[in-house]
Amino acid sequence: MKVIEDLMEAYSEYVGLPLFLVNVDGEINYMAGESHYCVLDNSSASFLSELRNVAFQLNTSTIISLADCSSPQGCFYFITPVFKLKQSQHFLVAGPFLVESNMDCALQKPLKIFNDKELEEQLSKIKNLHHLFVNRENVETKFLFPEKLVYILQNMKELEGNRFDEQNIYRILDEFLQIKAFDFLGIATKNENHVFVVQHINGENVRHLTGKRFYMGEGLLGKAVILGKDFYWNKGISVENPEFLNRYGIFPKQLFGYIIQQDNTVKGIIFGGSFRDEIISENLLKSMRFIIDLIFQKKMIQSKIHHYQYVQMVFNHFLDFLDLAMNVRDSKVIANEILKLCHTLNNGKFACFTLNDEFSFIGKMDNEGVERHQKAKANNRASLWVDEQYIHFSMENRGFYTVLKDEENEQQIIYLLNLIITLLRDKDNVSFNQGKKDESIFHLLQEGMQEMNQRQYHLSTISIKFAKNIMDILKVENDCQENVVNICKILPYRMEFLENYINNTKEWGIMTKLYPYINENKNAKDESLEIKLLLFIYKVIFQKEDEERFDFLSAELNEIFMKVYKAMFESTKDSLEEKKEISREQLDELTDLKTLTPREKEILYLILEGLNNQEVGDYLNISVHTVKNHVTNIFKKLNVSDRIQAMVKVYRIRFGEELHLDI
Repeated sequence: MKVIEDLMEAYSEYVGLPLFLVNVDGEINYMAGESHYCVLDNSSASFLSELRNVAFQLNTSTIISLADCSSPQGCFYFITPVFKLKQSQHFLVAGPFLVESNMDCALQKPLKIFNDKELEEQLSKIKNLHHLFVNRENVETKFLFPEKLVYILQNMKELEGNRFDEQNIYRILDEFLQIKAFDFLGIATKNENHVFVVQHINGENVRHLTGKRFYMGEGLLGKAVILGKDFYWNKGISVENPEFLNRYGIFPKQLFGYIIQQDNTVKGIIFGGSFRDEIISENLLKSMRFIIDLIFQKKMIQSKIHHYQYVQMVFNHFLDFLDLAMNVRDSKVIANEILKLCHTLNNGKFACFTLNDEFSFIGKMDNEGVERHQKAKANNRASLWVDEQYIHFSMENRGFYTVLKDEENEQQIIYLLNLIITLLRDKDNVSFNQGKKDESIFHLLQEGMQEMNQRQYHLSTISIKFAKNIMDILKVENDCQENVVNICKILPYRMEFLENYINNTKEWGIMTKLYPYINENKNAKDESLEIKLLLFIYKVIFQKEDEERFDFLSAELNEIFMKVYKAMFESTKDSLEEKKEISREQLDELTDLKTLTPREKEILYLILEGLNNQEVGDYLNISVHTVKNHVTNIFKKLNVSDRIQAMVKVYRIRFGEELHLDI
């Protein structure tokens, strides 16, 4: 039973779903995987009985959708046919999960979502596991593989606290050779020139292949990486030859390859083979494929976690530095803090600075780094430049610095160092004195977000554009516009964090009014325009709430907000079938638009509805070139330069005065 449990735990992680072993009496004998959102373990006997009835009718694994009180409509499960295990009949169930094409917006459970392609892949994995269970005698006894599988999985578990570096991966691959079903196993990875280099290989008379390279499309291995597909080759069946291996005196009779992919890009290939006539077990190869997938999935996850931790650590240190730099004038204190920040940026590697002929360093002493530092300081040619191994930068009155590069994070380091140089260069114009609003802090916080969380930065940029368009239409005073724009820059940050930096500003006062409406869902109907605008931005742009009417906005404001939002973020012909806040007749009645021809008014109406030039041409059955000419004439007559400005002008003509009075 230990082998069965280990396989279930491994496959549960492989498919990313809870996995249940259920007997035909309706009892769950074993559950693998996380259960924090499982419903099957709480299901009624009748629901398990339904699953059993389905399993008895199957001859292959499939996908089903059943619902009871604990498993709502819209949830799906993978289920296998009934099979014999330890003298009893069982079936496997994996889930629940959601199917992208059958999504029910009402479902609130944090379930896995699969698209059609992923669905096929996951079903194939469940079929493989079912196949292993059905043929358990082979899995448990033949080739001594199950014991080795468990041993390898246990070794992988011991590595969970560490990074899956190359040496650990090579060691795990070497352990497969002990199965004795094949004679060699190696790994080749793609370099910066898109050439594949054998990084590691072990086995009988093959180690000389280490460091050798092959090209995409060259031989069996080269073709596999172009196609992005695994392969199995048998000398007695295929007319092709493994040219790359033959070139170096390696003549296998069996050969297989497993593609390593990341973000849908081929990064390498694991390959192995045998010099014997016996065909390598298909079960063995499938199980190996599973473990290899698991290895590189863990490696990718650990790499992402490591990067996230690095980004978080750098961001926190950068904010601490920002606080110190804005409040301390002692150049040496600031220089030492810059040195510590550089040490964080390059993951603890060597960094040094010279200030007033005084030399300091941090990290392991690097004689070459010191020599490069002295030479670069003597030839100080720019505020920041990079050579083969080091980044050099200087700041007036704050010293000259040299930082050993960290290849993985080089661009991020350069970006932040340039930001620091700019910040300190302009420090005299920056003030954090109590009662004064420091405009630069909002800019700096947003710029820091650009590197640390690009999605949030993008949303804040969109928010600023939206807010400016709205305030332009409504003729909002400049001071109020400035406050709203600054808040849009920092809206993704937590209030607890912002309190340390902006608590003496007008923006902080606005945000303390705003957040109860965000966190407690209070109605902001009686609040100021700026609160309503920021609340709309938070709900629609950051939270993606899909509403057509917000009760805290008047009908007129809701109309303007939604129209501007759709014009900025939607371009769909379907909007013609929805409610039209400005009709063609209303456009005709606007005195300021009398200079437009009937055709130009028609086109203006369509672009106000969000259609692009191609869609306008398709709708009116005219060429895109003709549409462009009309649009150019419209912009000239309205004295605007783009669609948003045109929309702003039309709405100002129609709504400007009356909305200004009813905010």
